[in-house]
Amino acid sequence: STRRDDGGGTTTGRGSIVQDMKRTTSQLLPIITSHKHVRDTTILFMLYHSCLAASQLTILPLILTSPPPSGLSLAATAVGSVYVGMSLCQVMTSPVVGQFIDRVGKPPAMILGSAVLSGSMIALPLAVTATTAADATAATMSAMDYNDVNTMMISGVLAAWVLGSSA
Repeated sequence: STRRDDGGGTTTGRGSIVQDMKRTTSQLLPIITSHKHVRDTTILFMLYHSCLAASQLTILPLILTSPPPSGLSLAATAVGSVYVGMSLCQVMTSPVVGQFIDRVGKPPAMILGSAVLSGSMIALPLAVTATTAADATAATMSAMDYNDVNTMMISGVLAAWVLGSSA
């Protein structure tokens, strides 16, 4: 069956995804093209979420699962634990980040969030490399100190990653 308008702006019946996309695009394009602020914010929003998806879904798992010196060689359950931890941090920091966004505005917050996310994307491989390079000096440090430094360094970078992706 096809979609039809019931007079109140809602549709009934089943339509294809392509029809839904065309209808949505036809409604959004006039708004985006006629309002510069909406257009600029929409473009920034799309770029930000493209960066976020690329980093969360490709770069992070590659770093977490690759063997040393370029990765942490984590098992699947450990990678899942990292994502769970990051998700919990994001849930806990969202109210504070939301208040910050309300205070400074969405475009500046997205720019800052993108900068923090980009910085953490650069810092994570450096932290992992520093962690694996420190293996050579681990003999001179106690095991507890060595593990604490590594965990704190990588956790700090992942915390920045979470804050950047929350904006």
